[in-house]
Order: sequence, then structure tokens, then C-alpha cells
Amino acid sequence: MQRKFSNFYKTLFILFAAFCLPFLGIAQQNQFELSWRTGTLVLTSGDTIRGPITLTLPNDIVRITQADGGVSTFTAVNVKGFAVEGEQETSRFFQRRRNSPLDFKREYRSLMWNHDKDYSNFKSPAFFVVLQSGPKTLLMRETLERRVDNFSPYANYPGSRQAVETRVEKFYLLTADDRIIPLRSPKKDLPAAYPKKEKQIAAFAKSNKLEFNDPIELSRIVAYANSLP
Repeated sequence: MQRKFSNFYKTLFILFAAFCLPFLGIAQQNQFELSWRTGTLVLTSGDTIRGPITLTLPNDIVRITQADGGVSTFTAVNVKGFAVEGEQETSRFFQRRRNSPLDFKREYRSLMWNHDKDYSNFKSPAFFVVLQSGPKTLLMRETLERRVDNFSPYANYPGSRQAVETRVEKFYLLTADDRIIPLRSPKKDLPAAYPKKEKQIAAFAKSNKLEFNDPIELSRIVAYANSLP
């Protein structure tokens, strides 16, 4: 009997660990918020809520302020998706942004994801920015990283460089069968996702002087790749 109980608790511990491990990496990442002046949020129930939206990453928690002043909070499991406009600037980030359309308007979708755990079958809902829809849909998530400020006018002086918090974009491809492929090296991984079309994609990007690490320019490359027969 004692042996049976021992095996039971061992099994229970393994199941608990398997459930919690995907979230340990999230907890260790830097948490930050993005806010927009207006937004439309669609719940999995089909209900629609409109108002200013704040998204907390990497926890994937969204808050929306309704017309009566009340604030509702949802996790990705409760949300089908949301669209936002008019991002509110924050002094926390070191900004090197180029007045991108993404600064004004975005669409997020809640998708099942393994949180970049390549050998894990466990998935949970997470929010992704939809950059380009098609047979393969280009997605984006953002993280907060501390990087050395090489753009400061004093960066070349000894001892003048300092680490700053920077928003970093990470790209993914969503396939027709709902697989999410990470593009850790977009210039290499994106063409590889389109077998036998790699040379055409590389030539298109080069002739149009498009960068694989820029979300808007990468969207153009994916749109072209999706159009190939």
C-alpha cells in the first residue's frame, strides 16, 4: 500500500512539473505593458467590448476600460482576438522606432503555442500580432531585453555605454494546420519554410532592398512568398 501511495505522489509531481515548466521561463522574463487609446476586444463567448486597452507581456493579460469606467481583465484563454489603435508612448523603453504603421494600428489573435519549447507538446493560448495573413500567416511577439545603447551620441566615449530596456520583435509563421514556426533567423528560416522557392524569395528581398528583421518589410516578403505558385 505504501508503495502505491509513493508511486501516486511521484506521478502527481511529474504531472504538476510538466504543467508548470512552460510558465517558469515566462516568469523569468521582464514584464512590461503596452497601451492603446482605443480598441475592440472579442471574447471566446462572442461578446465584443470596446475601449482603451492595456496588454501585459509576457503574461498575456489584457485589460480594457469600458464606457462606464469599469475595467475588465482577461487572459488569452478567454479572448479570441483584439484590434487596437493609437499606442501610448512610455518613457520606460529606449525607442528607436520609425513611425511604423504598427505604432498606430494592430491586430492580435489568441493562438495555442508551446512558448518556444521545441520539444514540448504542451501548448497554452498566447497573443500574437498578425502582420500578414495568407496560406502562411506572419506573426509577431515582443519581449523586453536589456541592450547596450550604441545609438547615443556619447556611445563611443569610454564608460559611457549603458544597458537600456528595448522592445525586441520575434517573428513566427502560422501554417494552415495551426503549427507556429519560430523564425529565429528570419533571413534563413523564412525561405526554408517555402521549399523550392528559396531563391525567388531571396531575389525579391534583395531587388526591393527589404530587411528580414523589419516587421513591415518582412510582411512584404511573406506576401510575395504566399503569392508564388
